[in-house]
Amino acid sequence: MFLGRESKRVDEKGRLAIPAKMREFLGPGVQMVLSQSPVDPCLQVIPMEQWQERVNKLRQLRNADRDERQFLRDLSSRTELCSLDRQGRVLIPAAMRQHANIQVETEAVVLGCIDIIEIWDMETIAAEEARKIDPDRMSEIQTHIDL
Repeated sequence: MFLGRESKRVDEKGRLAIPAKMREFLGPGVQMVLSQSPVDPCLQVIPMEQWQERVNKLRQLRNADRDERQFLRDLSSRTELCSLDRQGRVLIPAAMRQHANIQVETEAVVLGCIDIIEIWDMETIAAEEARKIDPDRMSEIQTHIDL
């Protein structure tokens, strides 16, 4: 389970160290997926097990539906297999950094989001977090998931 948040510097080659407390849940040598979020301007690091669960759901999309085919193309073309190097870093390709507004040699925010890790530009996540959820909507969400 991925929890917490840390700021990490993106090096000149576009590599970002995943925090040690999150790496322990990935395990050594594990293969993962690095993907652009389809709904937020951030990146997602998804362990292969969770990715496989998503793939199984994606296979249920109707191939005859044009929008669903486009969604699959968009998601697949913005996703790459990856693994951590010996220093626990993930290489973030330039196009993915651009999607999330992440610059080399700057700080990015690494967030644990239960079963995935999100990587955000500091300013973008600050603006997102400044947006307050309506208390009634928050209550509705909690009730929906029975918290």
